[in-house]
Amino acid sequence: MQWLGSPQVRGLVVSALVIGAFAGGLYFVFRREAPAVVVAVVPTATAMPPTATTVPTLVPTPTAEPTIEPTPSGRTYRLRLSHYWPALGGTNCHAAEWVDGECKTQLAGKPWQQWAGIGAACPKEIPTGTEISIPDLGRSFICVDKGGAIEAVPDGSFFIDLIQKDNLYLPNAEVIKDEYCPQTCFVVDGLVIPKANTGIPGSTAAVAKADWFTVRLGNWWEDEWGAGCKPGKPLLGCNYKINGQPVQSWIGVAAKCPSDFELGSMVYVAVLEAQVTCLVVGEKRALDGSGFMIMLQPDPLFLPAAQTVRDGDCPSSCFVSQAKKLVPNP
Repeated sequence: MQWLGSPQVRGLVVSALVIGAFAGGLYFVFRREAPAVVVAVVPTATAMPPTATTVPTLVPTPTAEPTIEPTPSGRTYRLRLSHYWPALGGTNCHAAEWVDGECKTQLAGKPWQQWAGIGAACPKEIPTGTEISIPDLGRSFICVDKGGAIEAVPDGSFFIDLIQKDNLYLPNAEVIKDEYCPQTCFVVDGLVIPKANTGIPGSTAAVAKADWFTVRLGNWWEDEWGAGCKPGKPLLGCNYKINGQPVQSWIGVAAKCPSDFELGSMVYVAVLEAQVTCLVVGEKRALDGSGFMIMLQPDPLFLPAAQTVRDGDCPSSCFVSQAKKLVPNP
């Protein structure tokens, strides 16, 4: 083994080893399998078959019917009746409007006297200008005034203060006595009259006709009614009724009227300061065109402040007054 010790030999051996290593490397390189090329397959977009789009059927959800507030027209009120007369002063007329011994109150733009027998003070719940018919009275009235004591009562009724001089007389009406009416009150139903014109701005009520006319007044009393039917007599003492009401309830507020008036029509007679219902029609007219209104009352009229006329139609003289018909507009 000493031959390896010579420098020549060792150089040859090293060279052979280098050449062998180089050749082995070349063999490894060329004999090695090429790595598999993996191609990433990107899937192509496949058109999906169209699917039916379901459109939901819109089923309307039930909604509550809108609440419609009832209009005043046609409404029925339960009324507690009272009355007042501005000419008496005191609580009947505001202190600021009492001048030189007279009440100067204006109601709905007119002197209060023009509403006598047809006007009333109503609670704030009832609009000014509303006309309410009261079957128990046989007439209607118009709300033209308000008052501090005119209010609604917890039982649902309302106080109504009629503009008239005399006390109310309603023998067939309900009477109530409680803390609000310690001295008793008449209680009646009142129906709102629709669509008419009173001359009050914003009014929905019916009122008196604007034009005035002249009437001649007399009195009417049937002998058969007798003393038992006169004012102040017990109802049981009178067996006679007119339109279902005792004769007493018509005294001073009913009359025979001219033939061109309608049966049941209502007339405001200024000198009487009252609204009068025509229970009978057929009276004549005088030559001057004035109509006769023969008031239902047992005694002759006594009207010292009224104008009188004496002529061929009134040989013993007649009282004369201005009057106006109460006609609801269509």
